[in-house]
Amino acid sequence: MPYMCNESISYLLGEKWTLKEIDALNALNNYLINNKKATDNEINDIKVNLSHILIDSLDDAKVNLTPVIGSILETFLKSPYINDVRMLDWCFNKSMQYFGDSEKIKYACSVINHIDFSRDQSKDFSCDQSKIKIAETLFFNLDKEPYENSRKLQELIWDKLVAYVNDFNLSNQEKSRLILRLFDDVKLLFNEVPVSILVNDIFLKDFFMRQPDFAKWYFYQLLKKYEGEQLYLNELGYVYGNEEKTNEIVKKHPGYVIKIFEEKMGNELKIRTRMMKILRNGKINIYEYMNILIMNSWEN
Repeated sequence: MPYMCNESISYLLGEKWTLKEIDALNALNNYLINNKKATDNEINDIKVNLSHILIDSLDDAKVNLTPVIGSILETFLKSPYINDVRMLDWCFNKSMQYFGDSEKIKYACSVINHIDFSRDQSKDFSCDQSKIKIAETLFFNLDKEPYENSRKLQELIWDKLVAYVNDFNLSNQEKSRLILRLFDDVKLLFNEVPVSILVNDIFLKDFFMRQPDFAKWYFYQLLKKYEGEQLYLNELGYVYGNEEKTNEIVKKHPGYVIKIFEEKMGNELKIRTRMMKILRNGKINIYEYMNILIMNSWEN
């Protein structure tokens, strides 16, 4: 790697040099695979290793990457770079160094959307250590401002990342603390916690369900949300399981009301299902929650 200076950095990382050349190995990739001289994984390993050399050289040279940082990070959003923990960590550090708050959040959202967390059907996700390491790296990098202040990013974190906490090399207590902290972040951003977050399947994992303290906490969160959904449905005259009543509501109200009604109806079912699962586990005393319901009815 030649010596780099600020004046040469745009050229060196531009159309005719290192980064483009590394990424252009796709053409060589196809040739070698077609001629059975290399596998796809072998070519990807070469590209990642060359990229490691590149980022080490950039760091050693201490050059100003402002003119090219956008194109560099955009290139490294692609596979195989996005699936490499070291590359991901470097890119986050550079985005923190060169981007303003809104750009940092936009970049973080792009990273999460570009990573494929889908399960490999041929094996358990718990065996796929690379994806677990990527998720751990993301949590580590997103545990700071301004990321924790973005509603959009928090929804993405719950939708795409939280589900894999169960696979992390953490104790049950540490997993619970992580979930509670993320939940607190959400409560600070939203007027009320979105049902999509509250009914995340992570809460049905054994390491939560089998802990009485966490089961109590979660049941109470569900109970509060359930009361709100039920109140809206009751005002419309909804009766669970009564198809005739449901049809009356649909015919009687305008489209925008029906849209909310259908959403609330789905939410109510999801919440009720999870409450029943917790009760079947027998980890909580239902009577203390019955007292809460009675007191709330008195207040109303």
